[in-house]
Amino acid sequence: MISDWQASYEALHQILSEGAYSNLAINKALAKHKEASPGFVRVQVKGVLRTLIPLEHLLQHYTREGREPRPRTKQVLFLGLYALSSMEVPEHAAVNDCVELARRCCPGQMSFINAVLRRFVREGKKLLPEEEGPELLAGSSKKQRRLHEIARLSLRYSFPEALVGLLHKEYGEETERILASLNEVPELALRVNRLKTNRSELAEMLREEGILTVPDPETEAGLLVRKGSPLGGDLFRRGYFSVQSSSSLRAIEALDPQPGERVLDLCAAPGGKSAAMAERMDNRGEIVSCDLHAHRVRLIEKQMKRLGITIVRAEQRDAALFREEDRERFDRVLADVPCSGIGVIGSKPELRYHVDLGRLPELIELQKQILRHAAAYVKPGGVVVYSTCTINIRENEEVTEAVLSESPMLTLVETQRIMPYNKNAGFFFACLRKTGRD
Repeated sequence: MISDWQASYEALHQILSEGAYSNLAINKALAKHKEASPGFVRVQVKGVLRTLIPLEHLLQHYTREGREPRPRTKQVLFLGLYALSSMEVPEHAAVNDCVELARRCCPGQMSFINAVLRRFVREGKKLLPEEEGPELLAGSSKKQRRLHEIARLSLRYSFPEALVGLLHKEYGEETERILASLNEVPELALRVNRLKTNRSELAEMLREEGILTVPDPETEAGLLVRKGSPLGGDLFRRGYFSVQSSSSLRAIEALDPQPGERVLDLCAAPGGKSAAMAERMDNRGEIVSCDLHAHRVRLIEKQMKRLGITIVRAEQRDAALFREEDRERFDRVLADVPCSGIGVIGSKPELRYHVDLGRLPELIELQKQILRHAAAYVKPGGVVVYSTCTINIRENEEVTEAVLSESPMLTLVETQRIMPYNKNAGFFFACLRKTGRD
């Protein structure tokens, strides 16, 4: 249906031309085009984002030199080429719908778009070119072979070469498996609100609504959705569960906040981890949940209202600035710091094109600063968890080791690097205990 394509185009245009987040742009387009199929739109838009570099490469093959199409034309073509190559859409329907979309969005380009799509069909609908054989690299230097491999992986998995190079430097031959995993759609994971129900009861309530789940073997309060879409239903609105990745929930369970304790969440918005802690604490004690921006503080408050949580106090606060009055005030501190976000590219595919490697040194210094503050805020005997949603070793193990080396009062309890395999989110956390005073 053309409404599906129109919604996909509007979402994709917002993402590529205006820098919108994919989930927000898709939700906005679906709210406007209520007759559009959410499943079709999500698959098409996120599929384009996961194959943007090969799509760009293919368009160069189809376009005369110096005649690069304008952004709107390219975006319409991206949708058509992806639908033909990767979606179960009949060829004639995909071409016709894409040309009709062009009539609405870039009317002067209908013939060009029709010609490109039909040529793509004639040539076998191959999104990727044939890869060169290894014999062509015979006699090449080690550096040349590495650069060739980075270029190959960049095109095959649609990741910028600079990001592939970073991962290749840290993970070597494992890089291809990482990139392939980050192109998989992650499992939808739910966190049971233990203030209202338990895991088995929620699974049964969801089953009655046609949603099948299984217990998450890695967590105490998680369910993995196997069939159906639980979001937007009555159980969600009434606060019986939240969406939270298994990887993220494992970090909260490692922190293990107890009823009656005082806890600080330094980078809390939109509030999922604070809520997980409050539920684990049986809504007894105190949690101070901070964010730099006022509108994100309001997101925390909205989250707590839905879940029936009363012990969370949300406040606007810059985690990079130290507060002397909070020194050794908290039993436990969570520092889920700003990071490159590489581990969640599976669910937010546009992030791969926005990782700014030039800002990494500045970002790493911020991460160290926030972790130092967290260590100062926790009481002797208390626990700090440092966490990120990236798999970049420089932001994870190296930050942890640097702060540990300058902080004799801290000891390392455990670290977990969770790779984005088996449809997990990539994640890292380090659990630290304070044994003395600053």
